[in-house]
Amino acid sequence: MSAAVEAGLYVTALHNHFIRSQPCVLFMHIEATSDEATLGRSVRKILDAIKDVRLAHPVAAAIKELPCQLDVGQIEDVVEAKGEMKNGVLKFTLGRPDVPVKCTRCSDLEIDATMGYNTWASLQGTQERAAICGDFAMLELEVAPIIRELRAGGIEVVAVHNHMFFEEPRVIFLHYWGVGSAIQLATVFRRALEAQRQVQTSEACCSS
Repeated sequence: MSAAVEAGLYVTALHNHFIRSQPCVLFMHIEATSDEATLGRSVRKILDAIKDVRLAHPVAAAIKELPCQLDVGQIEDVVEAKGEMKNGVLKFTLGRPDVPVKCTRCSDLEIDATMGYNTWASLQGTQERAAICGDFAMLELEVAPIIRELRAGGIEVVAVHNHMFFEEPRVIFLHYWGVGSAIQLATVFRRALEAQRQVQTSEACCSS
């Protein structure tokens, strides 16, 4: 974080994606507007700082591929989307084409969903016992219905926060984690998606 600040970048979020994980992994989001070379040098400073920390505090290497016994077709039918299988993890990436986001600080620069405001879900394990984690990209009125649906289905909400500054409309991000049967987890994820789509954006947040 200090390297990011010294490089003139905004640190927009610091949070976790998982709970009870060892070692604890934190995720830091950054934002800036400048020329390509300046941005590249700034990011390089962060990567160098991370490398220095890891050299001083080494940890075991991550597993390159996980064993997977998921029924991909069955899970895709539940989610009603196509997933991508990579290194034993099934991932669904769902953009928000319904939400055109602009940066109000940069002359209404349009921000594409590939810059970071996607909803996604990853599953690993077996049909009987799987884990799910992911991210919901939400407008403000969508937050409460999604949290209610995830909690009703036994999936833990790990973090609720922003990724960006100066964006319009405001986009909130939610990370979640759950363990259970693959179909149960996929069903809860699907129900949360449906709850999100049912939100009326014109709904008043406060009664008169």
